Amino acid sequence: MSKISLCYRLFSILMILYVVAVYNSPYTFASTTMQSNSNKAEQSLQQLIDQADTNAILQLEAGEYNGSIMIQKPITIIGAPDVVLVIEKGQAAIVIESDNVTLSSIEINDKRTDSSTAVITATGKEIELEQLKIKTRATGIAIDDTNESNIANNEIIWSGKSSEKLSSRGNGIQLYNAENMTITNNNINGMYDGIYSENSLNIEIRNNTVQNSRYAYHLMYGSNIQLIENYSFANITGMMVMTSQNINLQNNILEKQAGNVNSQGILLYAAMDIAIKRNIVAESRVGIYVEQSSGIEISENDIHHNFVALQFIDSSEQNIQDNNFIGNVTNIWSDSTSIPNIIHNYWDTFQGLDLDGDQFSDLIYASSPFFMELVERRPGFQLFFGSNGIQFVEQLYQDNKDQWLQDSAPRMQSHNLLESDQAGQSSWLMVFIWTLLLIGSIIIIYKSRRR
Repeated sequence: MSKISLCYRLFSILMILYVVAVYNSPYTFASTTMQSNSNKAEQSLQQLIDQADTNAILQLEAGEYNGSIMIQKPITIIGAPDVVLVIEKGQAAIVIESDNVTLSSIEINDKRTDSSTAVITATGKEIELEQLKIKTRATGIAIDDTNESNIANNEIIWSGKSSEKLSSRGNGIQLYNAENMTITNNNINGMYDGIYSENSLNIEIRNNTVQNSRYAYHLMYGSNIQLIENYSFANITGMMVMTSQNINLQNNILEKQAGNVNSQGILLYAAMDIAIKRNIVAESRVGIYVEQSSGIEISENDIHHNFVALQFIDSSEQNIQDNNFIGNVTNIWSDSTSIPNIIHNYWDTFQGLDLDGDQFSDLIYASSPFFMELVERRPGFQLFFGSNGIQFVEQLYQDNKDQWLQDSAPRMQSHNLLESDQAGQSSWLMVFIWTLLLIGSIIIIYKSRRR
């Protein structure tokens, strides 16, 4: 065998060994890396969870993942821009059955048409669900037997047809047997109930927004629940509190709950010890409706441009104080069993007389039930609200005036409900601004003198 032939064979063997080595190497061929990237969007999130250690932080890279997962150990799963979990028709959804689980910064596209199970079902404690964007026809988040958990900064949107009736939709966030939880800064649109809580206690619901739903905030069999600084717009009812006690509704804005004959800004039924304070209730069919309830404190609210501002049925121990009533068709209406204590409210339809200068009228304001009773018998007369004829007849109507609801010392002027909360902040802000102006003036004068 010649030397050339031997060299040729050795070279061929070396080339074969090189190709084999390169083929099995994870570092060289560009096509191997590209294939890995292309499979990333198709890989199962469940596999990544199963492979992760307990208490691990799983950082997902951009792409689509199978959103049908079961979490049964403490873990943190954090998404990134363009991370999407897709739940296909017929698949199970996301189930959390562990304490200390966090899901964050993920978009979830629920393509199921069956609304019987929620997108996320969670049981345990110290569960964090934050910065999730959920598109679904089912309930977005269902929390059962959970405590010390937080649901924050999520967006939950109805993904079905806008014409589909509300009763066939799921809730945005749903709590059952929950305790010591916070629900904050969530945005919910087009669901059955925005936030529904049943048999729960020590819950703080703060700074959420609910639109185009049935009840924006719905409490059943609850105790010690705070509804603070929330917003409700164009729902059938803004806040529904039923068979609950020790509930605080404060600094909420409830607007345009008027699209249904049963619309109310706030609805209380069989409730006890409810504080309704410093809310704005506007442009609703009934601003605040109270039935079979007791221990109701309604104070410092701005209640304006509702058909009926306040309505009481078969209730007791109501205190109505320091509210503004502006532009309502009927300010207050009650059946004969409900006689609330009313004092120091502002009524825009009342012209009082203040002889001692204490800013309260020495004349009593009496709320005429004439227009309300007229509309109850002949609904078509709603068209004549505000007309000179109705106002003239209402002034003549004096039947059973001693039984009308009365404010014994009405305010002469409306008061700014935000003034006391913001006074301290405003004063500090003015001090800061004047300090900057003073420093600027000194610098300008100093530089001008040097020149």
